[in-house]
Amino acid sequence: MKYRAPLLVALAAFLVPVAAAAAQTFATGTTIHTSITSTLDTKTAYLNQPFTLAVQTPYPNNDSNLSGATITGHVIKIVKAAQGRNAQLELAVTSIKLAGGSSKYLDAKLTNITEKKTTKLPEIAVGTLAGMALGNMLFKTVFHASYGGAAGAVAGFLITSNDKPNFTVPSGSSVDVQLLSN
Repeated sequence: MKYRAPLLVALAAFLVPVAAAAAQTFATGTTIHTSITSTLDTKTAYLNQPFTLAVQTPYPNNDSNLSGATITGHVIKIVKAAQGRNAQLELAVTSIKLAGGSSKYLDAKLTNITEKKTTKLPEIAVGTLAGMALGNMLFKTVFHASYGGAAGAVAGFLITSNDKPNFTVPSGSSVDVQLLSN
């Protein structure tokens, strides 16, 4: 019986900080700085693909309870790049898990995502040169004209420059999470 009181005190000392961390709220509009833990690519991403964000310093209100916290979410829209169509990636966050293990629903939006676009310059150059060669051959053999190379180069350039690039959000990229409600 004499060990029950210290045990309850020790248990309360453990549970009170965990409950306080789980109950922590931040004002609407608060920004939490994070980094993504895996790469997302518009070429290979899929609907409902999960992702995790690691919370980074500085923490809102200097709240050290966010140290080691992670935010989870998933892909809600993916459009792969194609001829004349830009790549699109829309993400939603669902919850935050604190280092102590407690989780909470998170109503937030992602802002300031660092993405990496690929360059299409080599493809455009090859398309322009291929168009020039094909145009030159076609116009010389069919029409016996000398301006086929220029026409083919313009056509090759227009076709390949309209092929839109995919993009990636590399692992470790900065992602800011803005709270919509608390």
